[in-house]
Amino acid sequence: MRIPAKYRLWVAAVYSAYFTLATFVLNPFVFLENHDPLITYPLIFAFSFLASLSLIKLTAKSFATSISHLLVIASLFVISISCGMLVWLLNDSAETDLLLYYNSFLILPVLPASVYILWLVYFDLSTRFVVSTENQQMTDDSVQKMFRITNNQNQVILESPIERIIAFEANDNYVHTYHLTSDGSVEKMMHRISLKKITELLDQIDTHFHRVHKSYLVNPEFVQKVKGKSQAYRLQLIHLSIEVPVSRTFDIKSIQLVNPE
Repeated sequence: MRIPAKYRLWVAAVYSAYFTLATFVLNPFVFLENHDPLITYPLIFAFSFLASLSLIKLTAKSFATSISHLLVIASLFVISISCGMLVWLLNDSAETDLLLYYNSFLILPVLPASVYILWLVYFDLSTRFVVSTENQQMTDDSVQKMFRITNNQNQVILESPIERIIAFEANDNYVHTYHLTSDGSVEKMMHRISLKKITELLDQIDTHFHRVHKSYLVNPEFVQKVKGKSQAYRLQLIHLSIEVPVSRTFDIKSIQLVNPE
């Protein structure tokens, strides 16, 4: 859901152009006594461009959660109202019918907000995942368990031997998967799926993953060190710099350390 950095200026420019053109068509400035088009419309474009670009950069630093989506939609209306307020203050129109004036600025963001919502619906439908596991026969007659995530079009989004998966981390309606690639590097991927769904699937096979916290499901083969004290344990995992918190209800004695220090 994040906009790539190379497209952010274009998105902000397109939104600003739309906003400027829409204000020209609706012309809420007819209610202003001292309205000067040569000043007003360049000001609208500049303000909406800077505000929308700031919004894009701000959302790029956060995860795509339901709350962040609502904030984006609300921000579109805030930008519009703020723009109208700025123009009104510069024109110093004391006799302006503010109700009619600001109603126009409430209408302007409806189209971009609708486009954003439709984009979210499309993105959600196109990235629904199906998680599956299967056994893969190796050349030495051993069996390797595979973990696979596919979308609705049966495209493989993630495929990894279960023994290479380090941990799963839940974040709202998404799950981050940490796993080792074939060259031994760590890859982090994010998918729209619940940790509960992954847990239920792994429980059906002999994988021994531990749900150590409401937000973490870890492979015990990668647990290197237990830190902290009773009721506040943290796990240090091989290949990961993050420390995984441990729930108070989890039995820490069930963890067998790999290469303990």
